[in-house]
Amino acid sequence: MVVPLFVVNEQFGLLIVHESEKGYAYREKKIEIISGIARHISLAIQNERLKQEMIDREKIRKEFQLAQDIQKTFLPENLPLIPGWRVSVRWKLVQQVGGDFYDVFLLNENCLGLVIADVSDKGLPATLYMTVTRTLLHAEALEGSSPSETFQRVNELLLLNSKEGLFATCLYAIWNTITGEFTYANAEHNKPIWLKRTHREMTWLEMGGIPLGVVEGLN
Repeated sequence: MVVPLFVVNEQFGLLIVHESEKGYAYREKKIEIISGIARHISLAIQNERLKQEMIDREKIRKEFQLAQDIQKTFLPENLPLIPGWRVSVRWKLVQQVGGDFYDVFLLNENCLGLVIADVSDKGLPATLYMTVTRTLLHAEALEGSSPSETFQRVNELLLLNSKEGLFATCLYAIWNTITGEFTYANAEHNKPIWLKRTHREMTWLEMGGIPLGVVEGLN
């Protein structure tokens, strides 16, 4: 005797019962009992599946939360206070974690480094790539190189260490808070907008180059 096992209309197995030769007289009752047993087995398996799914979802949730916490540690906790200037940011992820990031750091007493970047993917892979890219950018920028020289070195290191086919668009600028001079390099990131003090005039700063981590010989 073979009775199918179902979970939400999906057949996933069979209950096979061997019937003795002396049991034919009570076949109808036996079928009813065995069918009930099959339903109980199906429910037990379904409950076990649901329990495992809940465990897996909770595990994924904790992993994403950990990734989000790690990602936040790579963002500046406090923005520099510059007399006569105001620095502010707004950062919001589309997903729980992703590859968008920014950085603001002092290069010296007069100059500020500004970074805005985005990795080509979303989720955990982008977060991991973001942490690598941000670390390399920060380290190279603190060496005192120009934005273009910083990009060249970071690009070399990304190509050397990354095998996943990811890349990052990036804007890196050096801002002299005394003179107001703004020197930047753009690796295919969105064009920055320069708003005049009156907010009545807007200028798009030019975009150039190619993303970091794509090809060698970045110019």
